[in-house]
Order: sequence, then structure tokens, then C-alpha cells
Amino acid sequence: MQVIWRERLRTVAEVTDRINESRAQPLDYRTVLTVMSRLTKKKLLRHRRQGNTYHFTVTLSEEEFGARQSASAVAELVDRYGEPALVGILDQLAVTPDAISRLTALLGSEPRPGTDKVREDEDL
Repeated sequence: MQVIWRERLRTVAEVTDRINESRAQPLDYRTVLTVMSRLTKKKLLRHRRQGNTYHFTVTLSEEEFGARQSASAVAELVDRYGEPALVGILDQLAVTPDAISRLTALLGSEPRPGTDKVREDEDL
């Protein structure tokens, strides 16, 4: 995903070539195709066929993906450990008056669209 986000590569061949530039043992084209196909099934990529070539595009920006993964990880921690997990997360933040205001606003606001579906892609 990093290569696709950073360089806007679209084909399996382009991604394979770019990844293999920095690898001592190159990945096979079919391996990269398998991974990209799985990312498509997880709705992180989508593709269209043009001749014999599949052209892939991302469905989420890197920031959106990071937010989704973070939300999923936090939800899992809170489900497993409850309030101590929340306290631990807050302890790790550099809590400033501005951050406290934003957190207070979030706690008092309506649930954001899609936040109840964070777990649907938890195996990413």
C-alpha cells in the first residue's frame, strides 16, 4: 500500500518492479498479484481490466486507512480491557487544553457515521 499511495502506481507489474528495486530476493509477480487481489477483496483497492492488464486504484487515503486502523485497535483494546485501556491511552497523549476541549466535544457529540462499523475490516 505504501508504494501505491506514495507513487500512485496502478499495475501489478509497476508495483512489483518498484518493490523489487530494494529487495535482495525479488518477489514474484504472482505474489504481488495475490496480495493486491486480497486488498481488493478487503475493499482497500479496486481494479478495472484494460486489455490484459489490471489497473488498481486505492479506495482510502493513507490518512483514512490510518484512522480506520487506529479506531479498530482502540475498539479492540477497550472491548478487552475497558476503562483501564482508555486511561492508558489518555496517559500516552500529550494532553493540552486544546486536546481536552476536542475530546470533550467528541464525547458529547453524536456518533460519527461509520464508527459503529469499525470492526468489519478488523483482519486487515
